[in-house]
Amino acid sequence: RWADALGDYDRAVAKGLGDDVGALLDRSSVLRALNRGEEALADGERAVRLAPRSPQAHHRVAAALAALGRHRETREYLDRVLPTLEPSA
Repeated sequence: RWADALGDYDRAVAKGLGDDVGALLDRSSVLRALNRGEEALADGERAVRLAPRSPQAHHRVAAALAALGRHRETREYLDRVLPTLEPSA
């Protein structure tokens, strides 16, 4: 099932030429679920470049780092970015 979802998101990202933040966020989650952490991280980082104020994009980066076992980097990343984000209304 995850593999089917990944195919759908791959097509959505390709259709948007990589600029569809929503598709990148969703694909990052699927890649993490498939234990493909480096790819999940790459999509999260790409989403952050496209939408730097998106809490969801930063969450995907942190989640991928944690899934990769890079806990110190996860904490440092969150310590750096959380103060820059506005709380959701």
